[in-house]
Amino acid sequence: MAAATIAGFGWSVIILQYCLFKKQSNSPVLDLTIRFLTYFPISTGIFVASYFSIHAFSKKLRAYEALTALTIFIVLSTLISPLQLRYSEDPSGLQTAAAMLYSAFPLLTLAYWYTFTNKFSISYRYTLKWLAYPAIYLQCILIGGRYTGFYPYSFVDISNISLATVLIYSSLLLIGTGILILLLIFSARLISALRF
Repeated sequence: MAAATIAGFGWSVIILQYCLFKKQSNSPVLDLTIRFLTYFPISTGIFVASYFSIHAFSKKLRAYEALTALTIFIVLSTLISPLQLRYSEDPSGLQTAAAMLYSAFPLLTLAYWYTFTNKFSISYRYTLKWLAYPAIYLQCILIGGRYTGFYPYSFVDISNISLATVLIYSSLLLIGTGILILLLIFSARLISALRF
């Protein structure tokens, strides 16, 4: 029941975001959709909503590793995107939807992870494996931006800042993500130890 609720909430927020994004853009639907998906909280939100959708219909799913990784990245999106999203200009509808995606959805995911995950099974060896997602994401938006001229975040916009600066920002982001992963794994193992 909890998984289905979070899945429904997540999809509702993502769809609302897309409708508002489409409303204020005159771009073709395909181009608009691709740009929409380049935002980190959107792509991550889709992964999280998909996980809970599958979990809601498959009670045997116990992918604690995947849920922990998704929790880390959906929480990470709350730290980056509210300051950087270029489409957060609507003081009413769009910011309300953004607040739901950046606050409520990650909090629900974190609460579910805390309540239902077997935290003792989570290992530090997953850190490098999980860092592959943001690393690949950064590569994709850099390559895509080179051909389309569109960058979802100012700190990767090589049309306005140097490639060296982009690499520095990207490296700091990956280091910060790695620290967040280690902190969450440490917290998970500490919680498990205190319970036993």
